[in-house]
Amino acid sequence: MMDRPKITLRRACRDDSADLLAWRNDPDTRVNSRNTAEIAQASHESWLDKALNDANRRIWIVERDGRKIGTVSAVRTASAEVELSITVAPEMRGRGESGGMIRSAVLESMTEWPDVVIRAVVRVENAASRRAFERCGFGVTGEDDGLLVYRLIDDG
Repeated sequence: MMDRPKITLRRACRDDSADLLAWRNDPDTRVNSRNTAEIAQASHESWLDKALNDANRRIWIVERDGRKIGTVSAVRTASAEVELSITVAPEMRGRGESGGMIRSAVLESMTEWPDVVIRAVVRVENAASRRAFERCGFGVTGEDDGLLVYRLIDDG
């Protein structure tokens, strides 16, 4: 059996705006987001400009064999935590990509910001994301208003 090509993370840029907006406004993505509203293009463009220049935020485009498979965001908070969030491109869902996306983002985040606690917040009903984070060494540390708070407990 051939090895699966390795995924790569690259920093997002303005040229990724259309993909990021389309992935964010996908109905399945929206239902699993904190903010479930559709995002207007002008709001997205304004947010992206700020996000790409924020020293405490990283947005990575995840690719496999030159094909975009999704995005991972990492936001460093004042409390020395980094919160990860992932979006698998709709056409790439169900192919087992989320685990590699999470593991790669954990490594990149630890390189960018050593000595931080890495966490994620996932909707209780988002079984796929819950499984992905749990398989990557995250454990639930709390729940708030239908959101599970995960923390990386096994980074080995």
